[in-house]
Amino acid sequence: LEEYCSTHEATGAWGSTEFCHLCREDPCPCDHAAVPFRPRASVAKSKRRKLRGDTHFVASRYIKRMTKESRKSYALMVNAKQAPHLPLKASTFVSHAWAETFDSFADSLDLALHPQEVVFVSCFSLNLNAATDAAPRAGEVC
Repeated sequence: LEEYCSTHEATGAWGSTEFCHLCREDPCPCDHAAVPFRPRASVAKSKRRKLRGDTHFVASRYIKRMTKESRKSYALMVNAKQAPHLPLKASTFVSHAWAETFDSFADSLDLALHPQEVVFVSCFSLNLNAATDAAPRAGEVC
């Protein structure tokens, strides 16, 4: 996470058609997953910004890729070994800022929660590869 972010910048807002990672090396040796990328030199300096390892970054580069084939949320994939046909019932809903660095977010969870506590965190609990124009129906498992 840190190494990738240190070798890239970004342009455009998350989710916009202008968003992409900007590689400091050309050719870039990194696996960009499904995230659009191009050489840093192709974008004006005034439009570049530091690439932060925030929740947007983790969700787009890691979680979406890991869950694409199963078309399930990361939580359902990971917890399938414990309860193959049933989702776990969360006892805590975690609200957080997607722009917070992911390391800081994970450290906060480590300090605040018991390791066995079942939590709902949107980027893990929702299927990020599902169509975003349709909200889950009542009783539907995400």
